[in-house]
Amino acid sequence: MRWINNIIKFFVSYDVFISYSDFDFGKAKEIHDHLSKYGIRVFLAKISIIQGSKWKEELKSNLNNANLFLFLISSASLKSFYAVSEAGHAWLSDKDIIPIKIERTAFTKEQLQWLSDFQISENIPQFLSQFRKKIYWVYVKRFIFWVALIIYLALKK
Repeated sequence: MRWINNIIKFFVSYDVFISYSDFDFGKAKEIHDHLSKYGIRVFLAKISIIQGSKWKEELKSNLNNANLFLFLISSASLKSFYAVSEAGHAWLSDKDIIPIKIERTAFTKEQLQWLSDFQISENIPQFLSQFRKKIYWVYVKRFIFWVALIIYLALKK
């Protein structure tokens, strides 16, 4: 029955989870819209969480199940309890993390210390041009999943 849980998780999980401060919603939405054009399933709290739902549970669940974590670095996000908490959770969960600077503000070494292991994209256009090259891996993963499911179902009969 574990394979059923994996199938459900596959269909309900997002490819990318974007962590941002509410002040940076416009830039987060720009990334969301761009990636969505290519069929990437993107979790963006203000868009993805249905009104009236238990938003903290939705946030945790989608963060746990997402394949990639984008952290939008700004002075506001580094002061945001939720953005920093989400980033810490992603780091502790060994998620693939892509930090993106979205403003030219100088950050102290201490503010970015926990990100020292990651290559930081210096701006959104740089990130988007590099990410386009990686998009095909999402499609490869989906294709492999479907092939494995078909083989499994064929062998089960």
